[in-house]
Amino acid sequence: MMWTLSLSLILMSPPPAADFRAEGVERLHRPDYQYDIIGLGGTSMRVGPHGLTSPTAPGPSEGGYIAYHPYLAYEGWWTHEGARVTPLEIRGAYAEGEAGTIAGFERRLDVGSGHLATELLLDVGDTRRSTRRDAVVTPEGVLCLRVAEPDLTGFELALSARDGFALDAEPVDGAACLKLEREDAVGLLAGLAWRGCDAAIGDGALRLIATGDVMEVFVLPGALLMGDSVEGSVATAAAHRDAGFERAIQVARRWWSEFYSVSRVSLPDALLDRWYWRSLYYHGVYFGEATIPPGMWGHDPQPYGGGVVPEYDLVFSHLGLLYTGHMGESGGVVDWLHGALPEARRTARRGSLYDVRLSHRAGAKYGWILDHRGRPVVPPQPQEAVNLYSSFPSANVALMARTQADYDPEYRAVADETLDEVASVIREDLVTSARGGLVDRNAPHTVQHEAARYVLRAADDGTWRRIQPSTAQTADGSVIVGWPDQELEPGLGDAPWLIGLWWYGTQDPDDLMVRRTYQMIAESETGKYVFNRGWMAVYAAKLGLGEDAAAWLHSLLDPTDALHDDTALGEIVHDFEDHEKTPEIAAHGALLCAVSKMLLEADEPGIVRLFPAVPASWRGEGCSFADLPAPGSLRVGARLGPEGAWAEIHNMGPDQWHGIVTLGANGGPRKEVTVPPGAHIECWLGEGEGDHAG
Repeated sequence: MMWTLSLSLILMSPPPAADFRAEGVERLHRPDYQYDIIGLGGTSMRVGPHGLTSPTAPGPSEGGYIAYHPYLAYEGWWTHEGARVTPLEIRGAYAEGEAGTIAGFERRLDVGSGHLATELLLDVGDTRRSTRRDAVVTPEGVLCLRVAEPDLTGFELALSARDGFALDAEPVDGAACLKLEREDAVGLLAGLAWRGCDAAIGDGALRLIATGDVMEVFVLPGALLMGDSVEGSVATAAAHRDAGFERAIQVARRWWSEFYSVSRVSLPDALLDRWYWRSLYYHGVYFGEATIPPGMWGHDPQPYGGGVVPEYDLVFSHLGLLYTGHMGESGGVVDWLHGALPEARRTARRGSLYDVRLSHRAGAKYGWILDHRGRPVVPPQPQEAVNLYSSFPSANVALMARTQADYDPEYRAVADETLDEVASVIREDLVTSARGGLVDRNAPHTVQHEAARYVLRAADDGTWRRIQPSTAQTADGSVIVGWPDQELEPGLGDAPWLIGLWWYGTQDPDDLMVRRTYQMIAESETGKYVFNRGWMAVYAAKLGLGEDAAAWLHSLLDPTDALHDDTALGEIVHDFEDHEKTPEIAAHGALLCAVSKMLLEADEPGIVRLFPAVPASWRGEGCSFADLPAPGSLRVGARLGPEGAWAEIHNMGPDQWHGIVTLGANGGPRKEVTVPPGAHIECWLGEGEGDHAG
């Protein structure tokens, strides 16, 4: 049996099952309730149960170091010291400021447009009201809100300053600019326009009072540091007001349709398929049309001031975007990091946090968490300042630039410059150990050393061979451990020890020591930290272990022994604040990376492996993808069935591509192909024959 339909004609759009749906008042009272997220263009909103940023849900437990509440955020809202802020509150109220008690709750977030619809039954005094709240964010970053119910007259939408900010506004002709200032943060603003309501200023708030059954409000956050202007922000908000809310949904849907259609994936596993599209959605929210990458929890100011995290988090998202073909978004990450290079140079020469001091002769060093200018964020605990010594976040920046260049040659100069700067600092930090090898003088652990091996090898510096992995001996042979001279003990193993297997490519998947290490880690307690389940899923895919990869992803999505809701993946570590750590954007990035690596592996030059790590059942049920990118300016599609797979290789670059296409991890059907520039070839891998070039 063979397919006759060209892969390029297969259209797979996000299925309706990928939407987020919730209903029932009891949901709001669960301690693990999570707020839905919408966003685009650098604007995001964690939406409360009333469809606004206030009130909060009645149920989530208190405590922990994250202030878990709904908020409106913007990528350019920062303090001078480099912490994100959320200075604007949006609250709805009826008579005497009462928001109403929720007696009925139903919500749908359409991932195809980012449109969030909330249907509520509200008890306001002795009256029960039926109301609908809609919200969507456009590609320009305009938050569009609509409130509708029979006789909405008198309902008030108040936009007020929070967290010590002062609000100033002068409404004119259905529009205004809100100026939001605090001593440590000036130049923050929001362009505002509305219809179906009147405006009044008082008590530090702009109050919009409904005059009919429907009111629409359009908010465009801005900041002077981003080059936003008062006039431009108001004009954009007013243009969306004049076009209307339904038009805003259409504009957003068009953007999301283009975003999803960059590549297509169809999995026979309904759970993984749904969360693949959902994870893409979160990356569109925070990276789509944005300039500054998000922090661990999106634009949330906590923890660590909401800083950008090249330590681990940002790499998951960058590679997830790159592997799924979202070159503009992944390239935007590299552009921002390259723009921060001058700050990284200053950090390398005169960096300091608490009692940690850096002084390098040359080169650049990125902190493990960065503010909007690229400076290391001051951690809340002095002992955390030791992370300034770590070089692997800088290696990760070089990795992202170089991987981007592998897929898009236009980034080659940026990648080379970044690599040279990072390599200079890493060389200076290496010293000779008592055993004669090289170790990092400040942090001699496995992740640091694999990063150094990667950077120096990429820089053609032969000293990388003198940096040896930290190993320990088992009855079956040696395994990789975290530190030199670390002794084995029951339950030992941590997922980042295999960072060289995937990111850095310094650990060979065919190496028995690497495979023994994977098995040791798989049997350890590292999976209790749910984030590590994402690591392990990708490692399993790199090792060709399809059943393992799928199992790790299922455990990431359904940690039944921890608090978990259906709206986001979190950095769950099994404590009382687990539910608050959402969404952990990198966990969604890990899911995208793992699924991509299960379907397509092209890290080895000249070899494209199709379906290298899929469960056996997927072959019988059917599995397909289209337009996933591979290094060398390739776009690859394939469809798997019981007898084999059809593949389609597009060469988007200026040079001829010659290589091997294989099915499965090892030993499967293989074919040598040549694809001229601008052309594509279709080939059959399996029983029978069937090639076509075009």
